[in-house]
Amino acid sequence: MRISQGAWPDLRSGGFTILEMVGVLTILALLAAAVIPNLIRRLDRQAWEREKSDLKTMADSYTRFILRNKAISNYAGISPAIASEMALPLSAITTTPRGWTRAFLVDPGLGVNGAVLPYAQTSSGAASVTNARVMILSCLAGQLPVVSGDDNPDFQAIWDAPEGAKPSSSTWNNWAGKGEDLLIQKLNLEPLFHQLILVDADKSGIKFSIDSTSSIVSSAGSWNAYYFDGTVLGLYDCKTNPQTSYLLQRNISFAFESCVWRGQIQGAGVRLESSGSGSSSVTASNFVNSATAFYNGGRNPDAQSGASQTSVLVAMYTFMFDYVFWATECPYHFDWHGYGASSISSLPEYQMLNDMGAKCNGCKGIDSFSGPNGLLK
Repeated sequence: MRISQGAWPDLRSGGFTILEMVGVLTILALLAAAVIPNLIRRLDRQAWEREKSDLKTMADSYTRFILRNKAISNYAGISPAIASEMALPLSAITTTPRGWTRAFLVDPGLGVNGAVLPYAQTSSGAASVTNARVMILSCLAGQLPVVSGDDNPDFQAIWDAPEGAKPSSSTWNNWAGKGEDLLIQKLNLEPLFHQLILVDADKSGIKFSIDSTSSIVSSAGSWNAYYFDGTVLGLYDCKTNPQTSYLLQRNISFAFESCVWRGQIQGAGVRLESSGSGSSSVTASNFVNSATAFYNGGRNPDAQSGASQTSVLVAMYTFMFDYVFWATECPYHFDWHGYGASSISSLPEYQMLNDMGAKCNGCKGIDSFSGPNGLLK
């Protein structure tokens, strides 16, 4: 039986031929080879940026924990402290989203008052703070070669490692991971401490409080210690009456003189309250503000003999400079330097003061302060 040519089925109408299928698969393979590596790199970069942001958030959370509790934990307490502060499960802090374990390292040389952690602030403060550094380590592509601890001998090498590189130590040289997969979050705790110096100029003992007005510290002499940022300092007079309170935000010193606490010329903390006569920082601030407004103000068109803010500033500075010579020689005031009482005009200090307000022979000094042609009316 013969089958006519038109009776054979048309195989091409049923789908791809084997040759066509091979061609399609080849094209897909080439596209995958070109696209997938870029996609993987993009995903890795996104994971790197997220992990870096997460570590920064953890460091900030631990800083808040320290300042809120006025305490520093040892390495074992860092991750629970962060988890508590961020309201997250502990596993979210100790493990990356990809399942790798993070490491929490404390500088082996860290010491507060010469002792190891943990440390909790008391009214006595800390006599010294050394090597207050912490790190959080993470890796995107494998397990770290170190574990959490406070005695890692490579701490300094890890701290010094630049971004994208492995630390320069044998432990890390033998690690199969890549530096670009390693993330190091550094946290320096030393700026969280401020030095407080209280000088007992009266030599009669001083009284102060730290974060609690119900617990007053009495010291027979001057005081020098470190306290956490945000600590509230209370200062008391001779009768234990509260004089003023300050919020410690940087290194600061106060002097107790004539039963009154006095601070630096513009103060050094944030005043919370004040009573009595010890408002030296407020007075100083008001003076600075007034002096600044005067110096930056417009020149008085009625000023005599070319007087200006600058000339007044120079005159005042010169007077105070000379006054120091006079004041430091009390109660005898000027040293006569061998001159008699009738020769006061020959004293060098007198000459300096006198030359300020009048033109001397052969030189042009500052004009007189008062009178028809005085600088000041």
